[in-house]
Amino acid sequence: MKKLLITGGSKGLGKEIVKKLQNEYEPGFGGHSEQKYIIRDVSRTTGYDLTKEIPEFDCDILILNAGIWKNDWRLNYEVPKEMAERAAKGTLVVFILSNAAYQSFGNDDYTAAKSGLLHYVRRKQREGFPFITISPGTINTNFWEAADVDHRKKGCMKPEVVAELVVQAIKAYENKALIRELIVIPI
Repeated sequence: MKKLLITGGSKGLGKEIVKKLQNEYEPGFGGHSEQKYIIRDVSRTTGYDLTKEIPEFDCDILILNAGIWKNDWRLNYEVPKEMAERAAKGTLVVFILSNAAYQSFGNDDYTAAKSGLLHYVRRKQREGFPFITISPGTINTNFWEAADVDHRKKGCMKPEVVAELVVQAIKAYENKALIRELIVIPI
């Protein structure tokens, strides 16, 4: 049985990703009779240092979804990078970034963190690491409560849409195809 870890799986997009993964990979969900993955949410419970909570990243798939709109370089850049570095060489790592990796939406520190991760992943991909970036635009979650921007609720995507793309990227990898970079925007 394989192990799948996700950060930030307790609310918003992460919660929806966990639900989709359970529907796809756990017995009793989606008509499956056997469990393919142990799915574990390693959301932070105290502080931002996930790397101390989970000393070893012994997993087959690592989904780095945790993030915060506030200016928190440690959580938005250093922790996902460190977790990816500590994962085994063959681990599929899915980075949930943001369209902010490509353009600023009013928080330059958040944008710099996401852009920095995008370029880190591109370098690691050239070195042969199976890393994926999924960069969604505005999603209708409580993430925006802390943001001081006009996020136009009617132009937001449903978190289920992005969560389904995460599952499809994992399935593609299981079938020997790597989606390296995916940008998703609401229309």
